[in-house]
Amino acid sequence: MGALDHISELFDCSHASSKLKKKRKQFQTVEVEVKMDCEGCERKVKKSVEGVTEVEVDRQGSKVSVSGYVEPSKVVSRIAHRTGLT
Repeated sequence: MGALDHISELFDCSHASSKLKKKRKQFQTVEVEVKMDCEGCERKVKKSVEGVTEVEVDRQGSKVSVSGYVEPSKVVSRIAHRTGLT
């Protein structure tokens, strides 16, 4: 590959836009089971996933529903890491 080919690849807009399309996450709702005893635990969970579209916490049912452009594995690891709750 010559220098001109490399430079033309840098300025190729269709190549760059195809990379962006691959990285885009889909909108989805992820449900996670989290043991919560009090309002403080509930608050910790909500703060740990800030930046998503919606967070619903059911403390008595031990469930958290997170809606947004998220990856399920990252939601679970973020809640576990930032709150210490699983």
